[in-house]
Parts: sequence; C-alpha cells; structure tokens
Amino acid sequence: MEIRNATSGEIQRAVALSQEIFDHNIRIVDLEHVRKTRQGGDVHKVKLGVHRTHKHRQGELTDYAPGCRISWTGRTVAAACWHVHGIFFDSLLTVQPKASIKVGPAWTDAPNQLIRRKGDKAVGNWRDWDAGSVFEPVKMSQLCYCTNKGLYIQRGLNRTTLAGQPYTAADIGCYIDEHWGQYATARLVEFAYNHGFSDPEIVSIALRHLESMGPSDSSQITDNEWELLQWAADDVETWLNDVWADESVIFHWYNGGFYLSLMCADFDSSEGCKREACICQMY
Repeated sequence: MEIRNATSGEIQRAVALSQEIFDHNIRIVDLEHVRKTRQGGDVHKVKLGVHRTHKHRQGELTDYAPGCRISWTGRTVAAACWHVHGIFFDSLLTVQPKASIKVGPAWTDAPNQLIRRKGDKAVGNWRDWDAGSVFEPVKMSQLCYCTNKGLYIQRGLNRTTLAGQPYTAADIGCYIDEHWGQYATARLVEFAYNHGFSDPEIVSIALRHLESMGPSDSSQITDNEWELLQWAADDVETWLNDVWADESVIFHWYNGGFYLSLMCADFDSSEGCKREACICQMY
C-alpha cells in the first residue's frame, strides 16, 4: 500500500494502536520512504504481516493466531488480514487526519482505492472485494478467522494515550521507579508492550522475568535470556521515542529509573538551561 502525508513514526504508532486488538501479532514487513509529494508530504510504501499463523500452548499448535490471513483454499498465510488493515487505516487517520492511503490490487473491482478522512469519518475504508474465483467465490473479509469487524472494534484499548496522541510536555515524570532493580528492563518492555511494541521473543522473556519476581513458583529466566533482555533495552527505548514521544520530550534512563523529560533547547546557550524538568538538569 502507499501512504501519503504521514511520517514513519505516525505509521508505527498506528500499528501500535492495533496491536492489542490482535494480541500483538502484527508486524511491519516493509516501511520504505519512497519520495515527497509536491506539497512536501512524505510518501511511504508499507506492507503488514503477522508474527505467527497459529497459537502455541505447551509446545503444541492450537487454533489460528489473530490477524492471520488464509488463502481461498484454506491454507494459512503469514499476511495481515482484511480486518487488520481496516483497524490500521482507522488508527492512522486518527493519528494523522491528513494522511491518505492508496490500496487495492489492480485485478480487484477497487483498484487504487483511496482511503482518507472526511470530517469525522474514514472514507473508503472497510470496502470488501472478491478474492476467489467463479467456481470458488469468496470475499476478502472471509479469508481469516476473525468473527467480524465489530468484534475487534468493541474490544477497545487499555490506555487513553492509545487514542493516537503521543506523549507531550504535559506527561513528563518517572514511569519506572528505581526500586524495580534487576526487573527494570523487563518492566520497560512490559510498558512498551502495552503501547504496541511487538517482539514475541523479548516480550515473552520480560513477562516471564516479571512473573518470577518475589515469592513465586515461576521459573527464572536463563543467563542467555537475561543478556537478550538487556541488549534489547536500547531498541525498546528508541522505539518509544520514535513512536510515542513528540519533539518536545524524550524517554530516558537516569539513576536506575525511566523518565520522560523535556528536550533541552538551551543546552548550548551561554546562560544555560533553567527549566527544572529538562533532561539536562539530570546530567
């Protein structure tokens, strides 16, 4: 698909908005900046997929994973289904109302369909099309195991910020206190996971590490998993800043705690910065 007038961060935030609805199974297969519009807007080529096609339980495959598409023959495909795209389009137009999305393969009855926001509605979204054959007719909305569009819309999201707005200067403060100690990195991953971060291996390690905290029957993570978790911390921090922090603030570690602070605009000035909540006052 081709997306215009939206930044890479806004596109990733829209995917993050959709993650909880589909059990964090959505992944960005391709996100490429291809050109600028005549008005200076960004144009991206985007492709969505899924991490897994089946759920795993005690080492065995069970039912199909949310958001996974199937072919008209019934074979599972590691591609995002019609419902995933519909939710993503709605989320993107919430994050960036000026965005427009061009979708629709040339062989369908809706080639180069343009989805955009008009007033309070997303015009062109949730349009179905034929994806089968004369002998095996099927709609694109039927090529998955989602019950229906309403099922996902009604499930909702768990944080007011997930209405699409990034963190701003009004949200500065400590988000992970230093008392978390050795579990702080796992808590960071959990925090990002609740905002749409999707890395099944790292998230699994982090959640199992948190489960083993204090009196618990849960097993400890291995030394190798511990190293993987620590190495992932920088990537998670970068993801939060790229996707959920606007230009006035920054997520960062300080003395064992994880903070959202103001970005410093006067760090190099002769008088120095005098804002108490600025990141430069911590270093």
